[in-house]
Amino acid sequence: MKNNLMGLASSLPSLVQNTHLNISLQGWPAAVAVIAICGAGVTAYFIKASHPEWESSHMI
Repeated sequence: MKNNLMGLASSLPSLVQNTHLNISLQGWPAAVAVIAICGAGVTAYFIKASHPEWESSHMI
């Protein structure tokens, strides 16, 4: 399993170099997307800050 991940990691730069992503949001869909991304970040930080004992015991 670890060798598969290392092989994938070594091919990642060429994959990123040959990938093009074009996203265009306007109006309320853009506002919803920005709010959802920010809300997810705030929620993740809140969970991490409120449960410091999980930091080392629940890492995969």
